[in-house]
Amino acid sequence: MVQKNQNNSKTIGIIIGIIHFSIFIYFYLAASSHHAQWQLSWIPLSIIDFPVSVFLLPLSSITSNLNLSAFFIHGILGTLWWYWISSRILNKILS
Repeated sequence: MVQKNQNNSKTIGIIIGIIHFSIFIYFYLAASSHHAQWQLSWIPLSIIDFPVSVFLLPLSSITSNLNLSAFFIHGILGTLWWYWISSRILNKILS
């Protein structure tokens, strides 16, 4: 029973991670259009990925490329964050 709950929580974590990555791709494409206020496109993801997005400003000051920093923070770390947090919470609830 415990193994089944862990599999279910991992499956749901993967689904939530995929949803997060899809939302990230949408915002990444919006930010890549370079309209007048393209930097504001990252605000919704910064709110959603709050604990992880704290590292966006220090990393963007090091790389001097906001798109590259945002891709790493929101695309990779944010997706892993949502996978981990959702599977962790569901694992606690189901056990």
